[in-house]
Amino acid sequence: MVEEKISEQEQWMKYEREFLMKEAGFLSRSLYRSCWRSVKIMRPGNDYDEEEFARREKEETEGRGSISSPPVDRENELWSRAEYYFAHLREHYNSDFDCLDKNPWKESNIEIFLHYLRTGEQRRKYILNDYKFADPYKSKFPVERVNNFEKRAAELIRVTYKVNNWILPSEYSKIEEEFDPDFDDESGDDEA
Repeated sequence: MVEEKISEQEQWMKYEREFLMKEAGFLSRSLYRSCWRSVKIMRPGNDYDEEEFARREKEETEGRGSISSPPVDRENELWSRAEYYFAHLREHYNSDFDCLDKNPWKESNIEIFLHYLRTGEQRRKYILNDYKFADPYKSKFPVERVNNFEKRAAELIRVTYKVNNWILPSEYSKIEEEFDPDFDDESGDDEA
């Protein structure tokens, strides 16, 4: 039986990918928990919601309300808002992690994952602010861990591409310029 010898670099790549997958799982769950808790905070409503309900009820009684608007139903509206965000969260939770299923990773896989994480946190903050809720989790997003993940993933991808003699997509433009520095792909000239 012939044993395959695994190089140190390949061992490192395997270990690093496993570590980064665990870290990605932690980051995803961390964001998910913050989002879930934020929606739970919004569920009972706040003074701003009560003011908005009172304003709409006053418009209804004065006959200034919209004919197409249903009467104010506080409980239904607060429940519907929370359910909307819970459903959105459940639907999108898996998509941020799915992009890391491929092996080996590409630069775009990491970019997509990081985009989901960072925009997810931005949206969470925006929604709480838009509905005038305090954000008890504003300092909980692990920015340093996300940045560390990004650096380590970029290094893993760089090494993976180097070991396989592949060209990173981010290096394509540099290579094109080296081969033909006078090439102008926007000229539109099709002269033969």
